Amino acid sequence: MRKIAVRYSTDFVKKVKAEFPDYKKLHSALDAGSPTVGRYLDDSERSGMSSKQIIEAFQNGREQDVLVAAKRANHRDEMYAEWSQLFYVEGLSVDPLL
Repeated sequence: MRKIAVRYSTDFVKKVKAEFPDYKKLHSALDAGSPTVGRYLDDSERSGMSSKQIIEAFQNGREQDVLVAAKRANHRDEMYAEWSQLFYVEGLSVDPLL
């Protein structure tokens, strides 16, 4: 089976690591040039709030909590979309590994 190493841009790596500072598997995948970065981004928890928590937040006047969670989810969706655009549409530079 042929493996590939992806050359992620420095900006992309910094952005993803800043968003997920404690996600060591993702950091390792970025550093190794693994295409599984996309999987980790796709699997990441989007909002961090369940529907029950959203309802409770509104009922208790904490709409700002919902807004913060939604913005975080949107930012993470944008990062996955950027990875997808780079990997599938633009064809990231890859190095075949033996």
